[in-house]
Amino acid sequence: MSAAIPGGGASNSAAILRSAPRESLRSSRGLVFTLRFFATCARGLEKILADELRDLGAELVEPGRGGARFEGDLALLYRANLWLRTAVRVLMPILEAPVQSTDDLYAAVQSIDWTHYLTPEHTLAVDCNVRDSAITHSKYAALRVKDAICDQFVARLANGPASMSTRRWSALTCTSTRMKRS
Repeated sequence: MSAAIPGGGASNSAAILRSAPRESLRSSRGLVFTLRFFATCARGLEKILADELRDLGAELVEPGRGGARFEGDLALLYRANLWLRTAVRVLMPILEAPVQSTDDLYAAVQSIDWTHYLTPEHTLAVDCNVRDSAITHSKYAALRVKDAICDQFVARLANGPASMSTRRWSALTCTSTRMKRS
């Protein structure tokens, strides 16, 4: 999966966290927001996936390594999940941040208010993929992401995330890749 932040330097890394949408993204006036998504697929099927997304009405479709980025509304998200044949998953980014180290990754993850996505009663598992990155150990990167989330709950809630374990929650994916100057 290609994860690039425009304008990044050659030594920058990018951390991307993805999760399923948490609520309706319609404004109180009925306006529909355009959202960014990433559909994953087997390598070699990216162009076919991009064509399928365009056929469904996706905008700004960009095939990349292991999938395709695209934009659309929640209705497109539902159509994509229902009708895409080549996609494995459809993900919605909730954070894109340049990071140089696992400490930078920890700080970036801490910048999100995780109470919008989890409660202390949820369980948590973090799947991390690392490629061409200053962060070289995917399990350690996943541990730092999990620690950042759990530490936020410990700091905010008196009872902390004692029930959070690595057994069940699988909607969160972390990807770290080195940025290349365009």
